[in-house]
Amino acid sequence: SDVCSSDLTLATMLQDEDTPLVKKTTTKMVRRLLSLAEREGKKLNYPGVFYDGKQWTGQSSRDDIYYLGGLIQPLVLIYRLLNLPEALELALGFTETILSDERNYRKDGYFSGHMHSRLGTASGIVDAAQIAGRRDWLEPANKIYQYAKSVSTDFGYVPERVYVNQEIYFCETCAI
Repeated sequence: SDVCSSDLTLATMLQDEDTPLVKKTTTKMVRRLLSLAEREGKKLNYPGVFYDGKQWTGQSSRDDIYYLGGLIQPLVLIYRLLNLPEALELALGFTETILSDERNYRKDGYFSGHMHSRLGTASGIVDAAQIAGRRDWLEPANKIYQYAKSVSTDFGYVPERVYVNQEIYFCETCAI
């Protein structure tokens, strides 16, 4: 999503250009993202697909991986670079949301859908687990990785998408 790309860009810029403008822009974006999130216990989510400045529009697709998962890793990096508690709060809240819903990943690590976003999310879960001391999040991340390996080749080919019936409809040449 565009927000994932923006957060990743800002996190990358923070590593290369530690300027007041980049810090201010990153801080403002993270705080705004947190202000728009809905809370349910420790979980954070967005109720719609688009925010027009006043309200959420469009029905949420409930593809937490697409809308939330790609944010975890950049948010953890932003937290590490700026010590911005709101970034960590978002990363942990999104991780709670993703791991609590088996539509994202089953307990055995199985998933269906876009491989690369699911693996990127799993990588973000590992980062969030490490920074938060949540060893219980490492096991599901490892199971996700093991499942991804099981539907990939031993020479590094990773399908773009996997589906419930294990048919691969799309492909890219990527390596795990």
